[in-house]
Amino acid sequence: MDNITICKMQEVHVEDVYKISKDSFPMPWSKEELIKEVYRNKSCNLVALKDNKVIGFVQSWFFIDEADIINIAVNKKFRNNKIGHKLLIAVLENLKKSNIDTVFLEVRISNHQAEKLYKSVGFKVLYIRENYYMDGEDAYLMVLDIKNKNF
Repeated sequence: MDNITICKMQEVHVEDVYKISKDSFPMPWSKEELIKEVYRNKSCNLVALKDNKVIGFVQSWFFIDEADIINIAVNKKFRNNKIGHKLLIAVLENLKKSNIDTVFLEVRISNHQAEKLYKSVGFKVLYIRENYYMDGEDAYLMVLDIKNKNF
């Protein structure tokens, strides 16, 4: 998909990020929590824009040399267009520039599409976190060493 811009999430993006989050997750973050993320130190929160409208986002936190990808989601109308992949690569590049060596994330065991996306850039399953989600579903804890990776 052409004409996609990826940039740092700003407060003006929060309403669209919230809508995508509501459509994508059983327990979305509140608008207030998303606004706090815009100003959080030690985070990398990016949005994908098409015609200045948010069509996807990714959130990550980092500390010393490790990071966690917290959320990644794409507007349902734009899924299967490699936008999630572009967001994932962009956040990994940004984290690497911040001297991050290792990136972690959790993914629902039932979310095969997301698992496939993460594995496509080199994430590996470390282990299963039982009953990780509020609804009792297990999660894979995945890890990627980015210090020697080129994206």
